[in-house]
Amino acid sequence: MSINPRRVCLAWAMFLLAGVSAVTGATGDLRVLEAVKQRNHESIRSLLKRRVDVNARQPDGATALHWAAHLDDLVAADLLIQGGADAKAANEYGITPLSLACTNASPAMVARLLKGGADPNAVRPTGETVLMTCARGGSVDAVKSLLSSGADIHARENESGQTALMWAVSQRHPAAAQALVAAGANVHARSKGGYTPLLFAARSGDIESAGILLAAGAKVDDGIPAPPAPRAANAPAGNTTVPAGLTTPLLVAAAGGHERLSIYLLEKGANPNAWDGGSAALHYAMLHGFANATPRANYVAFLFRPNMGALVKALLDRGADPNVRFVRSVMGNGFRNAAGATPFFLATSTKDAALMRLLVSHGADPLLNTNNNVTPLMAVAGITRGNSRPRTPSSSTWYRRVRT
Repeated sequence: MSINPRRVCLAWAMFLLAGVSAVTGATGDLRVLEAVKQRNHESIRSLLKRRVDVNARQPDGATALHWAAHLDDLVAADLLIQGGADAKAANEYGITPLSLACTNASPAMVARLLKGGADPNAVRPTGETVLMTCARGGSVDAVKSLLSSGADIHARENESGQTALMWAVSQRHPAAAQALVAAGANVHARSKGGYTPLLFAARSGDIESAGILLAAGAKVDDGIPAPPAPRAANAPAGNTTVPAGLTTPLLVAAAGGHERLSIYLLEKGANPNAWDGGSAALHYAMLHGFANATPRANYVAFLFRPNMGALVKALLDRGADPNVRFVRSVMGNGFRNAAGATPFFLATSTKDAALMRLLVSHGADPLLNTNNNVTPLMAVAGITRGNSRPRTPSSSTWYRRVRT
C-alpha cells in the first residue's frame, strides 16, 4: 500500500488548522476565566490590573462572568464587572450569566448582574426568559429584582406558550406566584395546551398558589374543553359518543391524587359533577389499583395511592352523582375493561367497605354493572370479566376468568 505525500501533507495541514481553530475558538487569554473557576480572587485582581482580557471566551462561548454566576461567587462577579465584564454576554447556547444566577435561585447574584448591565429580558433560544427561570427556582427577591428592572411579565416560551406565573405554580412556589400576581401577571392566560395557572396549581397540588390565584380573580371551574369520547362498542345501540366535557381544576387535582386541594376547590365552589368527557371527580377519587392505558405518570400513580375517602364524602355531600358512569377504559387490578363502572363498582373492586356504605347512603345503586356486564357482586367474588352479551339462563360461561 503506497502513501500519497500530498494527502499526508493535506491531512497535517487540516489537523494544524483545527488545532489553531480550537485555540482561537477560545477567543483570547483564558487566565482570568481559569482563575474564576479556581475561586482565586487574588489572581483575578492581579490579572485584571495587567489588563488580561476579562471577556475572553471558552470554545462554547462561556466567559469568566458565566463561571462566576454558575459558582455563585459574588466577589468574583464584582471584580469582573468592575473590570469591564460584559453582563449581557451569551454563550453558544444563548445562556447569559443572569440565566445561570436564576438557575441557582441566587437573588444576590441576580441583583449584582442587573446592576452591572445584565438584560432583564434575556431569553434562551427556547423562549425561556430569565424571569421564567427565576420563577421556576422560587426566589422571590430575584423575581422582584427582575420585575423592577423591567422584565416582561407576560412573555411566553416557545414550545408550550407558558408564562412565568405558570412556571412558578407548577413548581409549587406560592411566594413567587404572589409576587408575579401583584405585579400584574395574567391569571387567565392559557398555555398552548389550554392550561391556566390554576390548572397548573391543581396539577402540582399547590393549595397556597391556588388560593392566591382565586383571590386574584381566577375562576374555580375554568377548565379545558374536552371533546366527546367514543362510547364502548358494547354500549346500547345508537349511542356512539358520550357528551363532551370540561377538564376543570377539580378534576385535575383529583386525578393527581391531591385530596386536600380537591376539597379546597369544592369549598371554593367547584362543580362536584364536573365531567371531562370520560370521568368525574368521584371516579378519580377511588381508582386505587387501576392504571390508565397511557404512559402518563399521574394515571400510573393510581396503582399505588389509596382511595380518597374524605374527597368522596365531600363530593357526595355537595351533590355529586353517586351513579355516574366511567367511560374511559382502565387497565389493571385484573380488569380488562372497566368502562361503564360506577363509583360503587370501583369501591367494590378494591374491597373498600367503608366507601361502599358511604356511597349507598348517598343513593348509589349497588346493582349497576359495567359495559362488559361485570356486576359489583362479581367483582367482590373475584370475577373480573363478564360476557359482552346479556346474560341468559342457558349461558354457562357468563364469566371469562376468576381472579386467583
